[in-house]
Amino acid sequence: MKKHLLLALLCTAFTGAIAQSPSDLLKYSALGIPDSLKKDADAVLRLHEEVVEISSPSKFSRSVHKIVTLLNKDAASYLHQIYVFDKFRKIDELEVKLYSAMGQEIRKVKRKDFEESYYDDQMSLHSDAKKLRAYLPVAEYPCTLEINYTIKNSGTLVLPTATFQMPSQSTEKFSLTVKVPAGLDIQHVTRNSDIKPVISEKDGIKTYQWNANNLKALRHESGGYAGWVSNGMIELSPVKFEFDGFKGEMSSWKTYGQFYYPFYEDPAPFTAARTAEIKKMVASCTTDKEKATVLYNYLKRTMRYVGIQLGIGGIKPFPVSYVDDKKYGDCKALTHYMRYLLKAVDIPSYPALINADADEPPVDPGFIADGFNHVILCVPMQKDTVWLECTSSTNEFGELGSSTENKNALLITENGGKLVSTPRSSSKSNKLITHSIITVGKEGDAKMETSFACTGIFANYFLQVRELDKDEVKHFLVKWLNYKSPDNYTFKPDTDSAHLQRYNAVFAYDQVYDFKAGSKYFYRPRMNEINDHELKSDAKRTRDYLFSYPYERTDTTEYLLPAGLNADVLPPLVEYDSPYGYYRKEVTKADGNRIKVVTQLNIKNHIVPAKDYNALAEFFQKVNKTDMAKLVIIGE
Repeated sequence: MKKHLLLALLCTAFTGAIAQSPSDLLKYSALGIPDSLKKDADAVLRLHEEVVEISSPSKFSRSVHKIVTLLNKDAASYLHQIYVFDKFRKIDELEVKLYSAMGQEIRKVKRKDFEESYYDDQMSLHSDAKKLRAYLPVAEYPCTLEINYTIKNSGTLVLPTATFQMPSQSTEKFSLTVKVPAGLDIQHVTRNSDIKPVISEKDGIKTYQWNANNLKALRHESGGYAGWVSNGMIELSPVKFEFDGFKGEMSSWKTYGQFYYPFYEDPAPFTAARTAEIKKMVASCTTDKEKATVLYNYLKRTMRYVGIQLGIGGIKPFPVSYVDDKKYGDCKALTHYMRYLLKAVDIPSYPALINADADEPPVDPGFIADGFNHVILCVPMQKDTVWLECTSSTNEFGELGSSTENKNALLITENGGKLVSTPRSSSKSNKLITHSIITVGKEGDAKMETSFACTGIFANYFLQVRELDKDEVKHFLVKWLNYKSPDNYTFKPDTDSAHLQRYNAVFAYDQVYDFKAGSKYFYRPRMNEINDHELKSDAKRTRDYLFSYPYERTDTTEYLLPAGLNADVLPPLVEYDSPYGYYRKEVTKADGNRIKVVTQLNIKNHIVPAKDYNALAEFFQKVNKTDMAKLVIIGE
């Protein structure tokens, strides 16, 4: 078999456009990959050699040589090669080669062949980051990419993470070497693996060496933290670092906070006249909480979020006076500004670094690293602590939201950094209460009048809907709230109560029932699906399951049937309760031809441990089997 393989490769070498040695053809051919590495894999990382050399607190280089075979079109994302650089990261060398299944070189792309453009991180209005991009299309799979690049960095605040194992990608050979002056040293942690480094020291240089071979592709498990969290990877962090001329230590959370604290000190935030105006805003308030609420609402009304990341501006906020004058800022600047609004009325507060996004895990308390991408404000009060999201124009006072609840935040204090927990999310904070009256016509047409009342995340979504046009609102109602698409509709805000936002809608349906069989009409229990979670059992699951946020949804739907239509047999009351979810559905008949369906679904917790996943899946399987069971209506 091996002789036949070698003969085929030799023939390819002599007939190809680029002459290659038999050993090169074997190196890049997909034919010799063991079946064990193909199992559950879309790509095989044939070789990953990475060397990180730290020469000083302000300089390090990263050199990577990678060979990856793409087994099928599901690995096509590798063909889009993107490299980001800025004033701190310079791409010194870059070359990508593409090989056929037999290992023959098809195409070579060097740095000069890459398309250069500004890098859009989907958050910043403007930054100094740029990207190099190249696309290497292929006619068929498998194929192989060989990638070589070297990046030189000025600033060691963030060191690279080396990934050696992923879902849908197996690894044949991996090595990571880190060289660092012994006086600087590094911190490191290996995730999802027991791979340990071999450590040596010579001539004042400390060397760390990690190796791994023949790692099978990991199982993909949906519904957990962001995909990278389950990867096998090695994270690195400096002990001493320098960034844009500013020196710091990451030996503890305290020393890391000491690096940040001077950036959030402003010797001249407001003029005396401006300070007097701020104090006048809260003159009628009797408590610090009332004062903070007034100033937070002022921030929401007058300031807008604009992300600008330039140089040290990536971690240092704009001056308070700049934000006060321009009426905009990014998360750092608006948090900084809010802090000084509070300080003007003698209320202390602290900026807090945090990693936002609902599917991002809390930073690891035991590994000191720059794992943050957002800044919020912590306001200690006499009886409790208030957390403020200063970039939002919709959050209520003291409301964080799903992206920053259940996290670890680094408070930046005059005594250094302090890692603390943000509030746990609560289902009671996120409520959606709907009530619909459906008046059914004799021909099966219907008019549905619906009221919405909401808090928390739901309220934030509905506030954004106010800015949409009619077609976009319909998309929100049909695709996000899962309403049956109406033939016509109106939607408008109503008068809000103290704690609930309210909206009204009127839907028109030419045919409200789903289908008819003889004299029987089959109706939905409501015009919207209250649950969109479909979980399959998985006895091998190892990852926690995450909901975007816990919530409570209650729907009351009343059908007013015309004369001649009556309910056949009403379904029984159904109620399911578990540690993570609660469901109840009751169908009753009243006042002649009025049928009333009351449904409640509560998601109690944001995070469900892996050990409880199957119980959760069973809960939703029972809910889905019951929830949208048709109401049978009998005609004359």
